[in-house]
Amino acid sequence: ADFPTAMRAIPRQRREQDGKPVFGAVVHNDYSHLPRLWPDAKIIYLNRDPRDIARSCVNVEFKGDLYGASKIWLESRHELELLKGKISDNNYMELRFEDLAADPETWLTKICGFLGGSYEPGMLQIDENSTYQPPDPKLAKNWRTGASQGDIDLMERTMGHDAIRAAGYEPAGDGRPFSAVGHVMAGTRERMKRHQQGMRRFGTFTYWTTVIGRRLPGVTRTGVYKRAIARRNDIVQQGLK
Repeated sequence: ADFPTAMRAIPRQRREQDGKPVFGAVVHNDYSHLPRLWPDAKIIYLNRDPRDIARSCVNVEFKGDLYGASKIWLESRHELELLKGKISDNNYMELRFEDLAADPETWLTKICGFLGGSYEPGMLQIDENSTYQPPDPKLAKNWRTGASQGDIDLMERTMGHDAIRAAGYEPAGDGRPFSAVGHVMAGTRERMKRHQQGMRRFGTFTYWTTVIGRRLPGVTRTGVYKRAIARRNDIVQQGLK
């Protein structure tokens, strides 16, 4: 089967396996492809202060530094606008992380209603049967106390004040944009840091075999590459919640 067909089969397979009427998936980017994969899906977008998102991306080593994390946030906002142009309002809901953390029962009740279900208090006891924790208000606007002024300026200069405001948040810096040379230098530093993270996490041989192998014709069919990918996937799987 082609990729969209295979993806459309996953919700049915999981519902049959778990015996639950609703299947949910967490998607961090490339939102605009969702209608093609799951045309009838209900989409819930959890908005959050982009400076907290960028810091979180770096903490989990999704990106090498705050510059790269800020760029990926910008890409995700572009993808969100594309998505919203492809789905009906009845299948889309948006809420803010800060509101969810402050009043989880109210917002979970709204989410359940959107999905055609009803809220139950046990939904907040997710720490009893998973590695997740209930929404923590302390994590809202955490950048105000956890980020230096230099970090704040870096994030906001990369994101741009207009994009931050469009997401529903207020900038805190002077909004000076990066020069073209500044973008090149910041991007180079981010890639170097990302490579260092990859070598530290997966091992030098495994990391570079998978990175370089994807760029060379025929390498992806070799046993060395396939074993490196399997090793990398195992490490990623161990780190999932």
